[in-house]
Amino acid sequence: MQQQFRLKLGLAWLGLVLFYSLTLTQIHTFDAYSYATAVQAKPWRESFHPHHLLYGPLGEIVYGFSQVVGYRGMAFGPLQLFNVLAGASGVIIWWSLLYRLTNQAWLATIGSLLVGGAYAWWYYAVEVEVYTLAGLFLIIATGLLLRLAETPQNVNLWRWLGLAHSGAILFHQTNVLWLLPVLAVWLSANWQSTPWSQRWRAFIHYAMVGLLVVGGSYAIVMFGLSGFRSWAQIQQWLFEYANTGLWGATPSATSIGNLLSGWQHTIHGWLGGGVLLASLGLIGWRWRQLWQQSRPLVLLATTWLVSYSLFFGWWEPDNIEFWIACLPPWALLSTLALNTISVLRWPWWQPALSTALLGMALSNGWQINANGDAANDQDRMVITELAQTGSSNDFYLVPNGLQALYAEYEFARPNSLPLSVSPGDWQHGCLEISAKIVDTTSAGYTVWLDQQAVTPSPILLERYGLEPHAVAECFAPFLHQAQPMTLTHASYFKLDPIPQGAPDWHWQDWSLGWRENFIAGTTWVDGWQFVPEQDPHLLSPRITLDSAQWRKLEITMATSLPNQHGQLYWMAPGEGATEDHSVAWDVIGDGALHTYTLDLSQIPTWQGQIGMLRLDPVVAGAEQQTVTLQRLRLLP
Repeated sequence: MQQQFRLKLGLAWLGLVLFYSLTLTQIHTFDAYSYATAVQAKPWRESFHPHHLLYGPLGEIVYGFSQVVGYRGMAFGPLQLFNVLAGASGVIIWWSLLYRLTNQAWLATIGSLLVGGAYAWWYYAVEVEVYTLAGLFLIIATGLLLRLAETPQNVNLWRWLGLAHSGAILFHQTNVLWLLPVLAVWLSANWQSTPWSQRWRAFIHYAMVGLLVVGGSYAIVMFGLSGFRSWAQIQQWLFEYANTGLWGATPSATSIGNLLSGWQHTIHGWLGGGVLLASLGLIGWRWRQLWQQSRPLVLLATTWLVSYSLFFGWWEPDNIEFWIACLPPWALLSTLALNTISVLRWPWWQPALSTALLGMALSNGWQINANGDAANDQDRMVITELAQTGSSNDFYLVPNGLQALYAEYEFARPNSLPLSVSPGDWQHGCLEISAKIVDTTSAGYTVWLDQQAVTPSPILLERYGLEPHAVAECFAPFLHQAQPMTLTHASYFKLDPIPQGAPDWHWQDWSLGWRENFIAGTTWVDGWQFVPEQDPHLLSPRITLDSAQWRKLEITMATSLPNQHGQLYWMAPGEGATEDHSVAWDVIGDGALHTYTLDLSQIPTWQGQIGMLRLDPVVAGAEQQTVTLQRLRLLP
């Protein structure tokens, strides 16, 4: 009989593996995509993330093994399959625990459906994420804790509990909160007449194993494998994510609403709220019987739910990935509450409830499969079209990190940044984006600014902690010379090295990709104002012009420097500036703006392809006198 029981469990596990495998998502979250690409690209010593220390190196091992057996694709498939195995294992172990508690297969199945059939558990079991693995270790630790509630004198079990809890923490550090349920069971367990000295001894064994495994793992990574050279580097690694300021909020009606929304979508997209309320009503109705029959288990589940809910309700209440860890205690309370009801009184509700929850689980699986269809991946569609339109050296500003990863890893467009390039520090993010724009135009390539990034929606502003006026102020200088473009899947501002397709540079707020040399004190007053030093000059972006199409040069500038002349050099692609490929003019030094028009067609060397221009506005500066450049353009 025992062998038959294990065989049935094994077949059930295989069935779950098959069901989950049929719904592997092809559309990945930013975290999932970044994990998978990091596994492929990073050396294993750089794969340790402070919030889920073991997941990176485990991914390296899984992906490496898959390559040994002949797999040649990206890392997503093996990592997803590993999560499928973990998800199915967690559900089967959970079923075994509930069956041991209730001795009723249908109740164990109900409780397992509440976990394994929940949208969040199913989804993260078929995605590249860490939460299913952390959930598996929590379930294993729960099994040990349930045994310890009955026989707490078993010190060896406390050591195993410390090891299992360590696994949950090393896959996601927020599971340090699970210490509170452990304390609740330790205090309420069936110690009988066991002296307090032995009770403390048991708890210390649990705690010491946890400290050695978790603390030792972090110490090895921080002081050995990762090669940190200072405490400041360690602090940055440990707290960089938390210091972005994007998580954690003062409790409010909004945060409570987000919490309820997170729980609803954790269970089911539109039925989740009803299922949650029904289960809470059931637990409240049967609370007295629950407390009388299963006090340690009720303390375990309620302490678990309250502690995690308080933290995640503050941290990120609407994120379903965090509520996965609360599915087991919720299912435990619901199952124990059902166990207090006599089936004989209402014989119809057992099959009705089983059918309803099975239907909910299958609905979740269908929805996950539909949502994960690559044909519905809007982000990939956007980047596919953009990559086909632009070149590999263009700069792409996109609204989210996933599009940036697609651009880099699937379309060889590494010069991409998301709007969230510097979470919590928009000033630094704006500087980084601005530098990319200048560098790209200077090198002669095109800048593509997604309109959703330039004018982000309220959702993006809230998600990335941005102020609309700060974002608008950052991009305003660049939009004067940008050309709006609409592709099939998105709209952009296109910024070329040659503005609007014509060699007409009108300086108002930025350099338009021109590189300055030997100038200082730049301000933007009636144009590009600066203090020239010895031999001041500016180099244009790399361009491609046919000199035969352009016959005149027009430059508008001002200076108070007397007895000066300006000079423009033109260079063929790959060549330097020479005197015989230049034109000079006398500059009026009265401080007023003047427009100088020169006939280039009369210069014999103005011919062939032009790859770059060099502008010397004056010969040399003196006594902080300024030059203002307002416009330079070539005319037909």
